[in-house]
Amino acid sequence: MKIIRNRSCLIIYLLFIAIFKPYFLPTRLQQVIKLVTIFLCLLLIVTKMKPRKWINISLLYSGIVTFSSYLAYKNNYLSNSTFLDSIFYSVCIYVVYSILELLCTKGYSKDVMKCVLDISGTYAILTFFSLFLPLYVDDSGLEVYLFGNKFLSCYYLLFFMMLFYSIYYKKIKELLIWRILFYVIMLMSLFFAVISKCSTGALAIIVAFILLLFDDKIKKVIVSPIVLLGSMGLSALFPTFMTFIMKNKMINYIVVQVFHESSNLNFRSVIYTNHVFQLIDNSFWFGYGYNNTMILNRTNQVFSNAQNALLEIMIKYGIIGTIIFLIIVYYCFKIGSKSESIQGLVYLIYLFVLIGTIEISYSWLFLFAIFLIRWISYDNEEKTHNIKS
Repeated sequence: MKIIRNRSCLIIYLLFIAIFKPYFLPTRLQQVIKLVTIFLCLLLIVTKMKPRKWINISLLYSGIVTFSSYLAYKNNYLSNSTFLDSIFYSVCIYVVYSILELLCTKGYSKDVMKCVLDISGTYAILTFFSLFLPLYVDDSGLEVYLFGNKFLSCYYLLFFMMLFYSIYYKKIKELLIWRILFYVIMLMSLFFAVISKCSTGALAIIVAFILLLFDDKIKKVIVSPIVLLGSMGLSALFPTFMTFIMKNKMINYIVVQVFHESSNLNFRSVIYTNHVFQLIDNSFWFGYGYNNTMILNRTNQVFSNAQNALLEIMIKYGIIGTIIFLIIVYYCFKIGSKSESIQGLVYLIYLFVLIGTIEISYSWLFLFAIFLIRWISYDNEEKTHNIKS
């Protein structure tokens, strides 16, 4: 049994490293790790899962990513290499979802959580101490830490912080020493966000602190998938009302004086008005495919994305892809969100929604968290089913 659990942890470690690439490793080595890991995982899925289990909801999203990218490729929006990347990305989505399903339905939910905590904790600790290492600047002008730019680095810390809260929820609630430990992690994460000048990361950590203060009062509301989808919708509507919202003196003061951002949030109003909405309208149904450069080309290399998470999904995969994405989020959240063992991950999803108002946050960490929410609660799901039976 111990050998099997060790193998499960090894799979999780390799999969996490493959998906969340360590930037300090040579690019070729990153690619080899990713290819070998995905191949081994596919082999496991085919040999250890029943054929009827091979088909799951993640194929909907993988399918629309590939189809949208194919259409974009045919219309010369994507290069050959980017189209191939889109296929590999689609396979990775399927693999992550299916491996979590395989391990959790075999009874290893707790092991999976602890293994993810171990590897994400390693990422978080190394990320924190990379503040004190020499940095290099990427093509977009952002400083790169061990596992990515300041945004990615802050989100790794946020992911670890809320996963820690999920696993040790009862101990944090009941024992002072565990509360102190959790708040030390929170303060370290906030310190990193402030020093690296990641305002969205700092905001998310502060909001997390406020949410956890009122945990008992709001947790019954936020577990609703309807509330989550409504929040995502409001986040996507922010660009429409941004100018009006920024006229509020208190909000303007917080943005300008506390977070040291411009009142137009670094020209986001220009991006939304002049580029994002036009691009969505021009390719409404299926978008421009995975990793397209439409925003980059239209803004003369100044901005690389839509600066809003859901609008970025719309630009990539159109309204069809966005609906499928929301269906998967709804499905995973509805099944798993009521389990107490993933309470921190539920808050994490809402924090990513908040960040997604002005940044791109519905990426791998979001998908990994929402898939965890779906499958970590499997044990409780089975117990409930058995009781009803």
